[in-house]
Amino acid sequence: MIDSKLHIARRKIFANAFSKSFLKTNWEDEVKRKVIIVVKKIKRDALRKEMDILTFFTFIATDIIIHLCFGKSFKTLENEQKTQYIEDLQYIVHVSFIRIEFPILFAIGEFLYIPFLQTSDERILEYGIVAVRNAKSQSYTKSIIFRKALAESKTENAEGSMTDIDIQREASSFLVADTDTIVISLTFLVYNILRDQNLQKQLEDEVDTLRKDFEAKDVEELVMLNAVINEGLRL
Repeated sequence: MIDSKLHIARRKIFANAFSKSFLKTNWEDEVKRKVIIVVKKIKRDALRKEMDILTFFTFIATDIIIHLCFGKSFKTLENEQKTQYIEDLQYIVHVSFIRIEFPILFAIGEFLYIPFLQTSDERILEYGIVAVRNAKSQSYTKSIIFRKALAESKTENAEGSMTDIDIQREASSFLVADTDTIVISLTFLVYNILRDQNLQKQLEDEVDTLRKDFEAKDVEELVMLNAVINEGLRL
């Protein structure tokens, strides 16, 4: 989307669905539940052998993004198994670098409809179609972000609208961009914290001040933790 006016209108449609209050009200408990699960699994593997933190972050990021978009979990984290979606996502991430370096080669490949260059992209678009269907279905919770955005686009004050194609494209983009970004950022952040024992100790001491039933708002008040997170995102 290169039209600035359309971009602004689209951002406004998604504003409520991605607002801190909406996400906390509808998703904080579910995200916290998944985080507890992944921490237990990471600890389990760390005590037994070397642990692949990138894989676990991929599992939880996938589960959260899919739950937000589709209204249901694929239980990737619980089962600890790579789904077809994760395989497609990893394929797209790896191939995207080659696509940037050799755009003409990919253009020719897509024109000739070479399966190796088509299959994963098509499946990602199919996931977007599922998001459209679930956003319209009464069987799924109203907290699905695309259902919220769709409802917002139909209000009298809405500056734009969202068609099925729009939702499909947005869902496909979220699935690819958000999952990959979360996984890489988290892995980079944890890796660098573990390299600095002094920083690790400071963070552990600060987090230890939280009460057992802490909420997101309590974590937001941890100065050192938030400074480290922001610096990690900046880098």
